[in-house]
Amino acid sequence: MAIKEINPHHFEIFAGKQLIAYISYDNGEFVTQPWVVMVNGNEIFRYTTFARCHRFIQWHYKDGTLPLPAPAQFTEVPTIAEISFYDQEALVNGELVASISFDDENHENLYWRVLVNNKEIFRDITPERCQSYIKQQYQQCTLPVQEPFEEPCTTGNEIMAQIATECEKQGLELLDDGIYRDDAGL
Repeated sequence: MAIKEINPHHFEIFAGKQLIAYISYDNGEFVTQPWVVMVNGNEIFRYTTFARCHRFIQWHYKDGTLPLPAPAQFTEVPTIAEISFYDQEALVNGELVASISFDDENHENLYWRVLVNNKEIFRDITPERCQSYIKQQYQQCTLPVQEPFEEPCTTGNEIMAQIATECEKQGLELLDDGIYRDDAGL
């Protein structure tokens, strides 16, 4: 098993290429056991030390009791690109699979949300937890498929056709050098 430190308060645990769990620090007010083991966005264990949480993962992974899907060929995890402090994107081969954004309208603790096709699918207290959620869901093929971005079709010809139509409705004449009404330029 390999540990990847995302920051001093968030660690991802890998078995080969598979992200099997993540350990995150919960700095809530009345929390006596701040280290949390999470799998698929669900808290499964909590303790006072990181080491005990890591040992929990090792034991249950070896024992086969860690709640994971059936073994399969796991793909690489998405890479996270930080667009700004409040927005991040999860990318696979340059294609967007999900985005993470900060929701300042939420007055609970769950400020960060995962969006796929502009629909919220998950919410948590840190962007790192959202990142790990996306990575696990993507590897397990349970992340909804992101629809490709379609550029709106507005060419210069379409815009000129709309202008010409509106000019005709108003009784105006559209020529190469301007718009005219009764041979007077506007």
